[in-house]
Amino acid sequence: MLSELDAKSGEIKSAIKLPGSSHGFNIDEKGGKIYVVLTKPSVVAVVDVAKREVTDQFAMTLADAGSPIDRDPKNGLLFVGCPKKGMIVIFDAKSGKELAGIDIPLGIDDLHFDEQRNRLYASCSDGNLVVLEKKNEKWEAVAKLKSPKDSRTCAWAGGKLYLGVPRQDDAEGPEIRIYEPGSLKPAK
Repeated sequence: MLSELDAKSGEIKSAIKLPGSSHGFNIDEKGGKIYVVLTKPSVVAVVDVAKREVTDQFAMTLADAGSPIDRDPKNGLLFVGCPKKGMIVIFDAKSGKELAGIDIPLGIDDLHFDEQRNRLYASCSDGNLVVLEKKNEKWEAVAKLKSPKDSRTCAWAGGKLYLGVPRQDDAEGPEIRIYEPGSLKPAK
């Protein structure tokens, strides 16, 4: 179920029945769509915001659906992370066609598209932060940075990547590491 809430009262204004269990979503405000990653069936559901209904489903055949999803609005692409297979599946956002599958380490938890640099950043719980870049019409890994085990959650904001690191055995507590894309190293 995908619910629309009243921001002041918290009451449900509308509810959209989904054909599976939802695990991630991306909002296309300009196009009036919400892309929702579902499992059982393994699809990306396309919700028309104005109609408040699922209007299309993109089948995932290269890997089982996962959770993180992001979008390249300029080129009309969707990126879906698949943690169990260790893959990012690229879709044409209009046709729903799978264009490619990019192998990455297992356990992808978050995925962010950097429109300025035409890059993807994937945080994987196996201890890797992967940077992918499109070169000559093909996506490839340009960096794989070691990160502390179970560092899953990351956010892209202000041109930097913020990685949540849980408390490690040799540390006093959890931390947030900040990465600058130019250097591909943690910022000071």
